[in-house]
Amino acid sequence: GHGTVKTPGVLTNVIPLIEMGQPANNPNASALFWFPVAMVQYYFGDPSNTFHPNVGIGLGYAFFTHVRLHQNFQQNLNSVTSILAFASTLDFTDSSSAEASGGFAPIYSAGITYELDKKLTLNLGVSYAPISAKSTIFVRDKFGNTILTSTANLTIPTVATSVNVGYLF
Repeated sequence: GHGTVKTPGVLTNVIPLIEMGQPANNPNASALFWFPVAMVQYYFGDPSNTFHPNVGIGLGYAFFTHVRLHQNFQQNLNSVTSILAFASTLDFTDSSSAEASGGFAPIYSAGITYELDKKLTLNLGVSYAPISAKSTIFVRDKFGNTILTSTANLTIPTVATSVNVGYLF
């Protein structure tokens, strides 16, 4: 991560900034990324050819599970935001969490299939998906009231390569 987490308004001058790019704060968070896809592919050439170049286009849905802040970043965040919790509840106790939202994105692919024999194939491919997502960090006081949110737009230019063995039946 990079950038800063800062409190809003006049508190910006009182409460220290959290530099997300500091080595002690990185990585800031982790998540499992999922991208199921529906795709249409076109294979070039005669069916009797041994090599079959192909291109594809499709639509996928990006989403995230198991989003969590890493311990060092979370501790640094809570050490600064506990001042906000105190202003809210007269108690320094606070907690932080993160979530990420995704959405639909196109996917483009190209590859080549080689027929090893009449039943067995080998496919090499590469796919690209320009994925956009939003990540939000929440800081809450001891009663669960949100006292600070920080939202970032993420651009994830995803490139995936694949080697597949296929069996025709």
